[in-house]
Amino acid sequence: MKGKLIEPISICVSSFLLVIFGLFLLTNSNKGMNFILIGAKTILIVLGLIMILSIFIKREDTILSSIIGGTLYLLFGICINFWPNFFTNSLYCVVGIWAFINFLWRLILCIQLHINKDRDFHRTEIECIISLFVFIIFSFFRPKNVNLVCIFLGVYMIFYGVNIFIDFIRELLCWDKNGEHIKRYIKWSPPVLLTAFIPRRLIEKINRRVKIELKGSKVFETSKRNIKDEDIKLEVFIHMAPQVAMGFGHMDICLNNTVYSYGTYDSEAQKCFGLIADGVLAEMDKEKYIKHCLKINNEDIVSFSILINDEQEEKMQNYINEIIKDCTRWQSKSELDLEKQYNDQASVFYKNADAKFYKFKKGRYKTYFAVSTNCVMLADKLLGSAGIDGITMNGIITPGTYLSFLNEEFKKKNTIIVRRRVLV
Repeated sequence: MKGKLIEPISICVSSFLLVIFGLFLLTNSNKGMNFILIGAKTILIVLGLIMILSIFIKREDTILSSIIGGTLYLLFGICINFWPNFFTNSLYCVVGIWAFINFLWRLILCIQLHINKDRDFHRTEIECIISLFVFIIFSFFRPKNVNLVCIFLGVYMIFYGVNIFIDFIRELLCWDKNGEHIKRYIKWSPPVLLTAFIPRRLIEKINRRVKIELKGSKVFETSKRNIKDEDIKLEVFIHMAPQVAMGFGHMDICLNNTVYSYGTYDSEAQKCFGLIADGVLAEMDKEKYIKHCLKINNEDIVSFSILINDEQEEKMQNYINEIIKDCTRWQSKSELDLEKQYNDQASVFYKNADAKFYKFKKGRYKTYFAVSTNCVMLADKLLGSAGIDGITMNGIITPGTYLSFLNEEFKKKNTIIVRRRVLV
């Protein structure tokens, strides 16, 4: 089945609009805020009315959610209209709280990196101080003649627009259409608040489609080229299920039919409800792993197939081998005692997917931390070893963020992401 691809001209238009609007917000911060207020209340009221009116054409099981959602949109839009200052102050609070959350997790990361003697400690320390500075500015200092929220948003939109324009140039030149270039290009990621919950929403969407349209099909494939399975050496898997990382999902990669997954496989080393644990790298057989995830764990998996050349394959395999050399072999309970039955995650994967586990001796990945040194960060590092494009990691990163990035890359004509499949 052929998916709808993004034309280069639409990428170019989007980038120019983002840059122009970003410059407008920077140079006219107060007028920019008025524009945002008018746009926000108009969009919310229109969306609210559409949702309420849509009850006449929707299924019965969605009518109540449409009424509640539409009413909330209407009320929020009306509140912005009558109390604009409250909305403006709320934006300051949201940015301030977000900066404080970033400060807290970076502080924890600093402590983690210091304990593990990681060389990125000083860079993270600077990021931690910057987050604290942003929190203090937005929480306690609000200049009357300058709207900091607009400046903050304007800078972000300009960077994002420039990043998209680079994509336009790459599309125009058919850059890396066949995976011939090794140099990596880092993309500016969208706000995590917009992408973190994508796995949850996608689970619901997939379930609805399976029930209504797909009638029991197990693989839904969208390909951009006629390509054989044996030509695919690299895949990225995004796992989705309510029980997978509290619904935020999981990410791992597969190279030459071997899955490499980083996570909290040592259940006895988990702390703070699994947010912090010993970092464990798992190496598993692809077919057995996928079968286990789908049939035993009841997960949905979005798979992205990436076309790489022999040099990229060799670089990635060498990088993985170097990582494993710096690790110690760790054994699950089932591996240590074959006669007893164990139900912990590592033991189950050992029995069902021939998993081998490795613990890091030192460095950033020695300790797993859910909002930074997580499954996404290591998977991105592995992809980066072959020069495959990635996204900015300066902030909380989730599988949803990466899923959004991979989807956008797949929609472009001239990328090495050649196939997308949904496995249920």
